[in-house]
Amino acid sequence: MSNRKRSLRKRDKKKRLIKYKSKLRIHNNNKGHLKRTKHFHENVKKALNYIEVFSRENLTNYEILVLAKGLKFIPSPDVKYIKQNLLRDFDELGRKMRCKYHFSDKTNADTNHPFRIKSGFKPSLANNTIENYLFATKMEICRLKINKVRNNLSKHERAALKTLRSNNNIIIKKADKNSSTVVLDKNLYIKQTLNFLNNSICYEQIHEFNTNKISETIQKMIKQLHKKEYIDDITYKYLANNANIRVGRLYMLPKIHKINHEDREKIKTNKDFLKNIDIPGRPIVSLCNSPIEKIGQFIDHFLKPVVSQLWTYTQDTTSFINKIEQIRAPDDIIMCTFDITSMYNSLTHDEILQAVDRAWYKICRNKHEIPLPPKKDFLRILQFILCNNEFEFNNLIFRQTCGIPMGAPMSPSLADLRMFEIITNILDIFPFKDNLALLSIYRDDGFILFNSKRFDEHVLREQVQYESALNIHCNIDKQQQINWIFTNYVFLCFVVPMDPRCVLSFLIKPFESKGK
Repeated sequence: MSNRKRSLRKRDKKKRLIKYKSKLRIHNNNKGHLKRTKHFHENVKKALNYIEVFSRENLTNYEILVLAKGLKFIPSPDVKYIKQNLLRDFDELGRKMRCKYHFSDKTNADTNHPFRIKSGFKPSLANNTIENYLFATKMEICRLKINKVRNNLSKHERAALKTLRSNNNIIIKKADKNSSTVVLDKNLYIKQTLNFLNNSICYEQIHEFNTNKISETIQKMIKQLHKKEYIDDITYKYLANNANIRVGRLYMLPKIHKINHEDREKIKTNKDFLKNIDIPGRPIVSLCNSPIEKIGQFIDHFLKPVVSQLWTYTQDTTSFINKIEQIRAPDDIIMCTFDITSMYNSLTHDEILQAVDRAWYKICRNKHEIPLPPKKDFLRILQFILCNNEFEFNNLIFRQTCGIPMGAPMSPSLADLRMFEIITNILDIFPFKDNLALLSIYRDDGFILFNSKRFDEHVLREQVQYESALNIHCNIDKQQQINWIFTNYVFLCFVVPMDPRCVLSFLIKPFESKGK
């Protein structure tokens, strides 16, 4: 074979190798692209389990991914502001260290005052040790090289976030009973919320703001109490600071668990079906910077210790688990749970005031860090707060005429105090009171354990007495399901066998989406 033929063969072989490598590179790129595309669509499919869309707007895949991260997700900050924020935080640390040194030799009884206003006091320089440490540390921070922070959002997700913020046709809220993010049609949200406010007996529409009048009346009350020395100087300064006050704002947390699964599936395929859907919601009144926010905190300061001492009180989930784990349940234990329907709106102002009046001796029995006003003045302030709870929605002004606002500082304590009385009255006429092993209540939810070998329906019907205020009705079916209905409160109890070891596990509620 001649050298020419060898050269041609070598050249052809090299061309074929280059062509093969090019095809292989394209194949690998396509394979990687297909793999990334498949992974992307899988993530979008998983993200759909964490959002519910009740809007005619069609969300893009990147908008779905952003919303699925939750409303508490924090995007990574811009690098150019990191050192600036770090130095500002260090300056605040230095101020606190200098304050600690400045007041180290002074005994100030008002240091832990619950209503002290932050003064922002900047003392002079501290001793040499503290100042040298602060100076050297600040120099080290200034010399730090800030590396580029890994962005927790892609550029497409950043763009989707901006698009969602500028979209005026949707409202984004957290679901009432789970961690889902709900996207609502804005016009539908406003319409259904106004229908709720106008059709409810708990709210009335008023024609003008009374924010300044309410604030002036509260200022007169606290000024009189301060003049009579029922309020100390620090508390008075806190309550009298009414700068930048504004009316409360109402928003609704959508109760998507009350919407049928079939209807939710229809909405995904037919957006026009939205007009046939009524999305119930939980009304929350935000009273931040409102005239009754600070005076409500003042009232709640005296109620909290009383509520925490109730034998049915449950602070949180950890407290409930600790109670359960301490119980050795026999084989014939009966476990019941109950729920109170519309607790906050069902409590009238009169019964709340009467409940506080009856619990006044408990309030006086506790030691408080600040002076306790007389009962007459305390109830007068509380009554004024309850009767002047005003808020706005969609540029309309409303007042709550019945119940207590969910979102006010003192509302949980008032509700717990009144519900304890109601539960106690029920237990007084309950035939199985002596067999009660545990009663734990958190707001409008309760848990009961009975040490009983039998649960006789006839005995229950005969011994339960009817009261005009409670109007209790009991029904037991074959599944041993008991319904206690009295006025607007509904108790739902169920009987199940319980392991003596009380092994606890998490429960996924049936209304939550798959994958949560």
